[in-house]
Amino acid sequence: MSKLLKNRSTAVAVPTRMSIRVGPARRAAVLVCLYAAAVSASFFLAYEVRFDFIVPFEHQQVRINLLPFVVGIKLLALVLWRQIGTLMTYFSTPDLLRLFWATSLSSLFLLALWFFGGPFAVPRGALLIDFMLCFGGLCMGRLVTRLFRERVTMGRKAPHAPQQSIVIIGAGDAGASLAKEFINSPSRGFKPVMFFDDDPAKYGKLVHGVPVVGPPEALVGTKEAADLVKAVIAMPSASAKRIREIVQLLSAQGLKAETLPSIEELASGKVRASRIRPVEVQDLLGRDSVDLDSAGIRKLIEGRIVMVTGAGGSIGSELCRQIAAANPKRLVMVEQSEVSMFLIEQELNETGLGSIAVPLVADVLDRARMGHIFTRYRPDVVFHAAAHKHVFLMERQPAEAIHNNVIGTRRLAKMAQEYGVETFVLISTDKAINPTNVMGATKRLAEIQLMALAAAQAGGPTTEDGGRETQGKHSQLSAVISQPAVP
Repeated sequence: MSKLLKNRSTAVAVPTRMSIRVGPARRAAVLVCLYAAAVSASFFLAYEVRFDFIVPFEHQQVRINLLPFVVGIKLLALVLWRQIGTLMTYFSTPDLLRLFWATSLSSLFLLALWFFGGPFAVPRGALLIDFMLCFGGLCMGRLVTRLFRERVTMGRKAPHAPQQSIVIIGAGDAGASLAKEFINSPSRGFKPVMFFDDDPAKYGKLVHGVPVVGPPEALVGTKEAADLVKAVIAMPSASAKRIREIVQLLSAQGLKAETLPSIEELASGKVRASRIRPVEVQDLLGRDSVDLDSAGIRKLIEGRIVMVTGAGGSIGSELCRQIAAANPKRLVMVEQSEVSMFLIEQELNETGLGSIAVPLVADVLDRARMGHIFTRYRPDVVFHAAAHKHVFLMERQPAEAIHNNVIGTRRLAKMAQEYGVETFVLISTDKAINPTNVMGATKRLAEIQLMALAAAQAGGPTTEDGGRETQGKHSQLSAVISQPAVP
């Protein structure tokens, strides 16, 4: 900012704060002076420690004579290991190793001179003490500057944020990196207070000063659980099943669950461990998500009459929502349960899509009723989601599962052929793959029936122009395996 001093005709800008820019050469000169002072102090103190702070007169003179030579050797080593041009406030393992090699090799060079004797021979005890003091002092100085930047300088720049207690699930490398980020950056507003991990060998240990309490299930009986704001799942390599169990556990405790990026993103360096995000469905799948051909699906639905059977069920209702958003000419919703039908109809009405929806209470096994619906509305596309799907119920009454899932599907598919439906899609289930229960077996039978009807249709009598003979429009039968995101 500047203050303006005005008179009758002029205005002079007087800066109230001056900023001094330090160039690379000046910064390097300052670092050389700082390193020279640290090296000189360690060499001088090494003699004091070696002789119990009573240095003989002859050694005092030798120390003064050797000081410029020793400082020059060590500064040269620091330059060769690129410590003069580095930023003092950034200090990590690579810098620690460079400091170690620079100080140790320069000390070994001075030790070699002791073997040959002469005016540059430094007592071995003093050399060893000098190495420890020099290496420790330089590391301590770099560490202090880093902590000053992280705890003081960055804290002043960032807005003040109240510290909220969080718990980290996973005390591995990812969890440790996350805790380190939060501890070193208090401005983020999060304070790790506990670790939980599946590895019993880590229980009772400290990670960056944060205790590892026990397995995630131990969170239930923890006194500090009431003060926690959220939990971060730092287990990038854990199975989807284990992640689901932990998410359910955290939800039962009323904690918001967040997670880290995938292990591939962390390994590639695209994101840091501190980039936490809410737990998504993809984290619970255990596989890559499937990208839908939205353009192709919209082309199939837009401007056409679409029928959905089982429209009030979990899958059928979601189909109705997405189909209605794809701008069909009409959405014919068929459902046996009037309660379920009422709910999806009201939902579409609230979203402004009720004008294209036709709710019909009907049973797909009622041939007369379904024939009336096909005759009146003439659907172009049929999504058949009506089925008995509860595994344990169908185990106790298999006849109903066969009647609805097998016979009902066959009747509806043949009726779709008769009325010239262009596309018939069966919503199946992952339990139809190598079925081990009645429900899965009946859905697999429904798939096989559709394939048989499609093959018979393709192999039917030909017309005079060489095409296949069908009633009305060409009909296409297909089965879709529906795999739930969370079993």
